[in-house]
Amino acid sequence: MKYSSATHALSVNPATGETLASYPWATQEEVERAIALADAGFRHWRCESVAHRAHKLRDLGTALRGRAEEMARMMSREMGKPIQQARAEVAKSAGLCDWYAEHGPAMLNAEPTQVENDNAVIE
Repeated sequence: MKYSSATHALSVNPATGETLASYPWATQEEVERAIALADAGFRHWRCESVAHRAHKLRDLGTALRGRAEEMARMMSREMGKPIQQARAEVAKSAGLCDWYAEHGPAMLNAEPTQVENDNAVIE
C-alpha cells in the first residue's frame, strides 16, 4: 500500500529513495496522551536518586553496545550514513552514557562562589 506524507510520516532511505516504513500522523488525543506520559515520567524520574539514574545510564550504554550492529544498520538505512560512521556513532553514544554516569553526579554538586560574604552557591 502506498502512503502519502499528508496522512503518514514516511521513513525514506535518502541514499536509495526507498520508503522503509510509514506511520500514521498522531491524533490530538494521542499527542495529549504522549505529553501526559512524558510529564508522568519526568515526575517519577526527578524523585529517583542520582546514583540510580547514573546506574540506568550505564545500563543504557551496555544496551547500546549489545545492539550496536543493529543500531548502526538502522542508522545507515534511515539516514544514509555510511556504516563505519554509524558504528562509530553508536560507540560514541554508549561512551557518553558511561561518561555521564561516572561524572554527571559531581556536576550536580553545589559550587561555592565569591559573592555575598561566601554564603552563595551555584547549583
